Amino acid sequence: MKLSLKALQLDYVDLYLIHFPAGLKYVNDELLYPKTEDGSVVLDLNTDLVAVWKEVEAQVDAGRARSIGISNFNPTQIEKVLKSARIPPANLQVNWFRICNSV
Repeated sequence: MKLSLKALQLDYVDLYLIHFPAGLKYVNDELLYPKTEDGSVVLDLNTDLVAVWKEVEAQVDAGRARSIGISNFNPTQIEKVLKSARIPPANLQVNWFRICNSV
């Protein structure tokens, strides 16, 4: 977050989202988007959403984000965050294209 704010020349953002309820498999600090041989991104499906949410709440506490939210979470994932949240999500972003194409 600090690096992003510095690059944007900002002190804070109005809204900080967890864009997807899974992390990427960590390889090293230089390889941000690890991929398989066929080009698929390698997800870490064991991401601890509660721990991630606590870190997002810490960005509000530090003054780096005014509001925090989630994106592309399913109802079970939303409930998990809500049960543990000290600061509830201010926003739920939904990928409308994905919804329209699944009907």
